[in-house]
Amino acid sequence: MKRSDKEQLVIELKEKMKGATALYYTDFTGLNVKRMTDLRRRLRKANVEYVVIKNSLALRAVNESGLVGQRLRGPTGLVVAKDAVAAARQFCESKARSA
Repeated sequence: MKRSDKEQLVIELKEKMKGATALYYTDFTGLNVKRMTDLRRRLRKANVEYVVIKNSLALRAVNESGLVGQRLRGPTGLVVAKDAVAAARQFCESKARSA
């Protein structure tokens, strides 16, 4: 990926974070394609943005947004939500469905 493309991804992620009230980091290890698709679909219905992006780019966007970021490891997804409760509810429901 070109440097300009990476910079554009960081800019887009920062824009998404501007109006957000919640930012969650997720580790999606162990989710199969069906469960990941179901999770993304439910998040989209709840107007919650789910972004999978290279960890170093995600960390740069978080830091440039004025938030404190920590080093990310492994497959990480970012949940950017205007409604923190709606986002958390979707993850609780997802966990309940897998049990």
